Amino acid sequence: MVHGTVANTERMNGYLVFAAKVLLTVVFLWFAFQTVELGRIDEALYRISAVPVIAAILAVLLQSMLLALRWRLIAIATGEALPLGAAVNATLVSFLFSQGLPASVGADVFRVWWMRKFGTPIGRATEVVLLDRFAGLVFLVLLATLGTLVLALGWQANWAIVVAVAATAGALIMLLAVLLVGESVVRPVVRFLHLDRVGLFLKLLDVGRRLRGHILNLLAVPRHACAFAALSLAIHLLTVAICYNFAVALDARVSFAQCFAVLPIGLLLSYLPISIAGWGVRELSFVGGLALVGVSNDVALVSALALGLTVLCVSLIGAALWILGGIREQFLATAGQASRKEIER
Repeated sequence: MVHGTVANTERMNGYLVFAAKVLLTVVFLWFAFQTVELGRIDEALYRISAVPVIAAILAVLLQSMLLALRWRLIAIATGEALPLGAAVNATLVSFLFSQGLPASVGADVFRVWWMRKFGTPIGRATEVVLLDRFAGLVFLVLLATLGTLVLALGWQANWAIVVAVAATAGALIMLLAVLLVGESVVRPVVRFLHLDRVGLFLKLLDVGRRLRGHILNLLAVPRHACAFAALSLAIHLLTVAICYNFAVALDARVSFAQCFAVLPIGLLLSYLPISIAGWGVRELSFVGGLALVGVSNDVALVSALALGLTVLCVSLIGAALWILGGIREQFLATAGQASRKEIER
């Protein structure tokens, strides 16, 4: 009975969070659409031919391959096996869940379960997925920082954005430094601040210690380290290229360098878990960012919408794998077994 009550409470909290995200997404999109005339959006959409759309879909498919390769590379660094084909399939399915569907499984939860299928312990699988997420964030912050420098040197810059991105980069660098220096430096600080009496902090410290070991294992092999960095950069640069592709299709006078200067900042903002799959946040930030390099609001908004719709289209492949590939039945069966064991306890 207690277990059922807790499960119902967690489910209700999940739905409330989802409802809040839906509301914020609608609000953000409303503000984004207020920056343009609806008639100009229709006109811009009609100017996009099939060629840039197909190119964008192929680019997102390539991106899913690169994401799978990085995920597999991290798994190898932790001593776990993950077949490339299985990693690609799981990445495509995770695209479906990353769209913010009100489901009982998220993209990262699904990836942890997928690795569990191949014999990886749940704790290790969680660490691999966390490290993959962290890597994506670190390299996106790196590109956003470089972009703000390019923007500040070559075009009109919003110094509030420059300071915010620099502060975020500094915080991540400090966190990465803490992970790499190890417990010999961190432990004395923890004891001095009496944080060693906080159980949750000690657990986080233990997770950090294990992640540090995985990072060092990854960096210990030069070709793995180079591949890891190249994959992480290419994944984000592909997103910039997709947006540049749509902007050019809309006859915008913008260079790839200008898109590189402003778009990573918008992508970084869309990482904030305050809307559905970044919708609304991405559109507002693209409109504001591309305006700094002379792109009209309607072109910027349509480019952002086209990017989101392209990812949504590719996620339909994940939906087909989830429903028709038998993955859904396997997941539900596993979840059912776990629930029965919990009840028996």
